[in-house]
Amino acid sequence: MKTQFEIDQAHKIANGNGYITKGNYNLIISRRDVSLFCMGMVPNRHWRLKHVKEYFGLKGNKESILAQLEEMIEDSHTQEDPNRTEALEWFNSFSKGEQKEFVKEFEFDPPIKGEPKTKHIIGMYKIIFEID
Repeated sequence: MKTQFEIDQAHKIANGNGYITKGNYNLIISRRDVSLFCMGMVPNRHWRLKHVKEYFGLKGNKESILAQLEEMIEDSHTQEDPNRTEALEWFNSFSKGEQKEFVKEFEFDPPIKGEPKTKHIIGMYKIIFEID
């Protein structure tokens, strides 16, 4: 049975610089909340550690939950995006001059409404393949 975190990994939400999955957003926020809880603070009056455990499918005390969340964040940074290889092959199919023109146009044109703003080529493959 999938955890709610695994289900939410398929749902994207917009942020100021592009898109992030709902699961990754909750992972970042949960790490913040659990680290506050480890210091003796409760993030809000309705917050419970059991909700974090249920959402991510984790077990343990507050310190071990925090360590597991940090490991999950580290793993999410090292995972290769499945679209990256395809995007780079597509980009490399152009001549060097066309690539420079494409990047120049991409960097300085205002973004189309609903598209994320980015100023580096690594973020470009996300716009090409992930925008619906």
